[in-house]
Amino acid sequence: MEEPITEQDYAMVRSTNFFPEHRLIETLDKHTIPQPIGSYFESEIRELTGDYDPSKFDVLDFINRRTVHWTLNGLVGDHAYGSFSNSNYIIIEPFKNHINDEGLLNINEADTFFAQDMKLSPEATILMPLEQYKKLMSDPKTRKAINDFKIAVYTGSDKTATEMSLHDQGYVYGTIGTWGFLTDRRTESQQYCGRLEDGMKEISERLKSEGRELEEEERHSYSKSYAIDQERRQEISKESIERFVEFLASKFDKELPVESIKRVLLDRSGLDSKEYKDAPDVDLKDIVNLIGLDKLAEITKEYNEYMLELHKEERKISKM
Repeated sequence: MEEPITEQDYAMVRSTNFFPEHRLIETLDKHTIPQPIGSYFESEIRELTGDYDPSKFDVLDFINRRTVHWTLNGLVGDHAYGSFSNSNYIIIEPFKNHINDEGLLNINEADTFFAQDMKLSPEATILMPLEQYKKLMSDPKTRKAINDFKIAVYTGSDKTATEMSLHDQGYVYGTIGTWGFLTDRRTESQQYCGRLEDGMKEISERLKSEGRELEEEERHSYSKSYAIDQERRQEISKESIERFVEFLASKFDKELPVESIKRVLLDRSGLDSKEYKDAPDVDLKDIVNLIGLDKLAEITKEYNEYMLELHKEERKISKM
């Protein structure tokens, strides 16, 4: 008789470019990590120059995601919703250590997610490419940080390294696609992946029977938590556009139609612009011509420096 599948049979796997300082993986809320996005005037810039270097006009913006995402027993692959290969770190954490976390919302091989910051257990393993390991070891601060973890250094394929590490820890590896394990169940290992899938459903049903509020939808994009995130993203995007336009106007030596620019940019992004509904229409191409590409790139650079300082201040406040 086959042994039943339990939470002991699963390892959570996460690809990331951020080292989990103090064993902490944080959700990405409003003031967590500034990320570059394309210029708000991207289409106008493209029209006005044949020698287009988009990076000169990238704007730093705060991103929002109140959930932490993992795959189970396999490494996430690149797909239409993101590129995850060749990350600086691959974190492997036993699922059994988080089965009772209140923030656990969904159990799925392609996307197990939690609505909470997460503290990694002493059993966590971090895989990293050799070059990244050398880089961390050359800095006394990061050298001390990695000594707190089980570290596995690899060369070559991140998928192969993950598969070997999971195998060494006693887990069955499954190749994961956008929606789940990629397998036709011909081999014993592939058949075991089928058992793992069934086990996830059984564990989910057990937790629900115990009163745990797991989300019904298997796909995060269909879930309530995603809808809440989308609403918050729209708020942040609106704030970001307004902040950038105000900064731009403060650094330009001629008066700009601030409310009109905000209205057009917000409308173009499908965001709420009702407070600017009485602002006259404006052609953004004329605005970019008025400012000049060189000056726009210069002000954008200043704005990004301001955003980094804002980020530092927010981090200081959050740690107080």
